[in-house]
Amino acid sequence: MIIGSDHRGFLLKQYIIANYHAVEFIDVGSFSEASVDFPDIVASMVDNWSKNSFGVLICGSGIGMSIAANKYKKMRAALCRDEEDVKQARMHNDANVLVLSANLLPQYALKLIDIFANTSFSKEEKYINRVKKIDDIIL
Repeated sequence: MIIGSDHRGFLLKQYIIANYHAVEFIDVGSFSEASVDFPDIVASMVDNWSKNSFGVLICGSGIGMSIAANKYKKMRAALCRDEEDVKQARMHNDANVLVLSANLLPQYALKLIDIFANTSFSKEEKYINRVKKIDDIIL
């Protein structure tokens, strides 16, 4: 799983890498609490992206990272604040990037990542069709 954060999310990202052992993380930055621009972190994630990738992005509110990530084709980033958000993002939208706020309690962030990693996309035709329509959007 690819993981990245801006400076505000750096400490939470480091906590996640050190304490969530169910997956191996590819860390694309930031690598300190020095100020960085979150779109650059998303670009680093994209540089490491492959067909079946999953990712976690963290910034102060999570909003900036989710906006930036969703600019990239085939990346479906979902800002999730609770367990139900994560389940719906995976099951109904086939989200492949979980976006978190740096303000989450570290243990709760681990729980949300665990749900994200262990929830499958529903193979119902209506959800498949919706995700295809999202993926086909080109502006």
